[in-house]
Amino acid sequence: LILLILTPLHATPAPTPLGNQLKHHPSPYLALHGNDPVHWQDWGAAVIERARAENKLIFISSGYFSCHWCHVMQRESYSDLAVADLLNKLAIPVKIDRELQPALDSWLIDFTERTAGQAGWPLNVFLTPDGYPLIGITYLPKAGFSDLLGKLQTRWNEDEEYLRATALNAFESLRPEPKTHSGRHPEAGMDQVLAKLMVSQAMQIADETAGGFGDQNKFPMSPQISVLLEIQASFPDEKLGDFLKLTLDQMSQLGLRDHVGGGFFRYTVDPAWDTPHFEKMLYDNAQLIGIYLRAAEVLKQPDYLQVALDTLEFVIDSMHNPAGGYVASLSAVDNMDIEGGYYLWQLDELKSILDENEFTVVSNIWGTKGTPYLEAGHHLKYVNTHEEAAQQLNIPVTDIQDAVSSARHKLSQARKHRILPVDNKVLAAWNGLLLNSMGQAVIKTGNDRYRDAAEKLYHLLSNQLWDGGQLHRFMHGGNAGGRVSLEDYAYVSQGIASWAKASGDLQARDTARAIALAGLQRFHNQNGWQLSEELIIPYDARELVLADHTMPSPSATLLGVLFNVAQQQHDDKLKGQVLPYIDVELTETVSAPLWYGSHILLIHRVLQKDKIL
Repeated sequence: LILLILTPLHATPAPTPLGNQLKHHPSPYLALHGNDPVHWQDWGAAVIERARAENKLIFISSGYFSCHWCHVMQRESYSDLAVADLLNKLAIPVKIDRELQPALDSWLIDFTERTAGQAGWPLNVFLTPDGYPLIGITYLPKAGFSDLLGKLQTRWNEDEEYLRATALNAFESLRPEPKTHSGRHPEAGMDQVLAKLMVSQAMQIADETAGGFGDQNKFPMSPQISVLLEIQASFPDEKLGDFLKLTLDQMSQLGLRDHVGGGFFRYTVDPAWDTPHFEKMLYDNAQLIGIYLRAAEVLKQPDYLQVALDTLEFVIDSMHNPAGGYVASLSAVDNMDIEGGYYLWQLDELKSILDENEFTVVSNIWGTKGTPYLEAGHHLKYVNTHEEAAQQLNIPVTDIQDAVSSARHKLSQARKHRILPVDNKVLAAWNGLLLNSMGQAVIKTGNDRYRDAAEKLYHLLSNQLWDGGQLHRFMHGGNAGGRVSLEDYAYVSQGIASWAKASGDLQARDTARAIALAGLQRFHNQNGWQLSEELIIPYDARELVLADHTMPSPSATLLGVLFNVAQQQHDDKLKGQVLPYIDVELTETVSAPLWYGSHILLIHRVLQKDKIL
């Protein structure tokens, strides 16, 4: 009797104490946080359930392996016991790899940009237990982050209902209004009108002195450049052509490009293309290969072909995963945690590696005279052409070329003694982008090395990441998995279609069709497109036309694959199925054409191939 009184008949067991779940995570980025004292959880429905049960906030921190400031915040805050204790008491902490959760990351970015005015990585968002976003921030030093945690804990304890209501109201106010299509089919001449609007908007923000867009950080903006090249090919304009050439010259000759090992960095921190953020991303290099291949033809610049092929050689040599496919990124920091340390050179290093003639030429060509403007050393970029150096040094151009080639080889060998961390997961979408450019390189050159690499990548995508019914987001350690998004279906189907064109493989074309149709079914309904089938949080906004960002619009890409396949197979039924999705959403494309270029290009291709719709 005493036991019955003291012991509840239906006692609810205490929840299992949280611990850090990330130590052996297949994402190299998340595994880096496996020893943090923060009780990091992997994202899933259990997070929401636990937050509700314990009446705690949810803290989602998004980043990626090669992000410099992500590592800084880990070192300063997430590795600190006192900060971790504050965070663990306030919230259910969640770490996500933005490359594995692109849809969730995109939604968090959108919220933070709208409420804080800017966003980036590390991206940190506090949500209520029901999943409504409350506060979004990027990097904060330890003192500022600790202060925020303390104030938020006090406010949550004292005024929880107000915070819940504030988050819900903000969520509702930021939710996009449902849209309906204009119902207009692409009409003759509409592509040229939209193209002119896009060029006009592009030139309003174009830097006609240094190339690129804007007057601060400089990104390649590959989707926009790619579409502008196609506009130049169809509707030539001298001013646009000059701007495209200037931009592509600056990107290939200055600090955005690695002139020793090859490949492009993600962006430069200045408007003059001098100093990069030193991470190298597969998606950037994959797109730039195709851009320089196409620009060589459209702008009649044969040198661009070599830039494209040098970049492809870099990817094959330096980004190939021994298990198959190509890795996501190379870190911005070396194994000594020095940003750019793998790429930078002190004068005494250069003098010890190069002979006197090579050092003289390199100093003239790559601007390595005097004290480096970066603490870790000189970043090599062209300050003189070979012809200018030959004139200044009074030696033949051929001698300049020989000295540069020899110096590049010696510096490449010296780099092999340095260590650069690698995010070795193989992402389906980004490898699809690469296969698309590889297919173009095979068509352009007929090179057997590129053909062999493309065929192997095709088999990995079609046999290992595609199981005949659905795609997997990534491979790591030989295992496929991850929550897929629309971009996986779009870029993989495009890459396989490119390989089908390069190889004449009709089975590959059928596979591209099957993947694209599966993507259409999974990620589109009567309300439009969504990047992910399920975000878990209460968010189901769909878009009629998806914009270009760092990669081309996945909706326009996927529809382009299906339309091209229908054309090639003379399949009027498939064409009739696809065309209604290409209806014009004029509000978006007219008001911001620079961000909807891939859709404008799709309209152009439809009008060129199918005059009567």
